[in-house]
Amino acid sequence: MKKLICSPLAGLALLLCVQMPTASFGAGKKLEVFSWWTSGGEAAALDALFQAVKKADPGVEIINATVAGGGGSAARPVLQARLAGGNPPDSWQTHPGLELIGQYVAANYCEPVTDIYKSEGWDKAVPKDLIDLVSKDGQAYAVLVGVHRGNVLWYNKKVLEKNGIKVGDKMTFDEFFCGCGQIKSSRSHSARCWRFRYLDNCGTL
Repeated sequence: MKKLICSPLAGLALLLCVQMPTASFGAGKKLEVFSWWTSGGEAAALDALFQAVKKADPGVEIINATVAGGGGSAARPVLQARLAGGNPPDSWQTHPGLELIGQYVAANYCEPVTDIYKSEGWDKAVPKDLIDLVSKDGQAYAVLVGVHRGNVLWYNKKVLEKNGIKVGDKMTFDEFFCGCGQIKSSRSHSARCWRFRYLDNCGTL
């Protein structure tokens, strides 16, 4: 089974592969990038990365293996089937942290790229906390190209109003936990009052 570079965001290995020997593109200088970057802005960003690679190496043929739908929910099963079947793409989209390390590095699907971090000075340019998210046992396994965070919190306005809790433009964690304790002690929360959707961090190059 070939082991290839796993990237946390669709085109990430493109920036990485520019720095790699031609052989890294595989036979015929083909580079397959697997992702779910298919919406307007995502597709444009991915194409910009493709163009950067082609400019650096005009002979490389890029295979855009995108799978649309569900923010990756449709793509991940396809990727896992390919990895398990010994047919991995050259690069694929994932998230730093447990998804990268637990699913792909631990399963020996990825090769470390620590040498590239050092040769390009990324180990000094990228914050250590971010590098740690893509590293295991001191080895980095992915190249980070962007940072985004999505924090979504819904709340039951009626329950909060009933308990005299006001939510303005800002709320500190102390205020949030105080409100939670107040609602809990009032025993008026038959339904879940607060609901977090997700917290997602991606790295930067």
